[in-house]
Amino acid sequence: MSSQELAQQIASRSKCEHKLPDWFRNEGIYYPDKLHVEQASSEQTAQYKAGMVHGNSLADLTGGMGVDSYYFSQRMARVYYFETKAELAEI
Repeated sequence: MSSQELAQQIASRSKCEHKLPDWFRNEGIYYPDKLHVEQASSEQTAQYKAGMVHGNSLADLTGGMGVDSYYFSQRMARVYYFETKAELAEI
């Protein structure tokens, strides 16, 4: 990992401390750049959204860094994640 990539990881992870505390505590997460972290739902918001859906499957058409998809997957048998930005989808 380059020093620039390491700096990006540190900056992105620090943005998650309050917004995504469960993710922040997990040291195995590779983060996208901080703009995508800023645009992601908070854990609280994602959990709220997940509580509003019912059924067996769901398509997340704006997957982003996957926060909503993760919480949807706690309630659905299948979640289909779609993201137009390849760098996010690869993570």
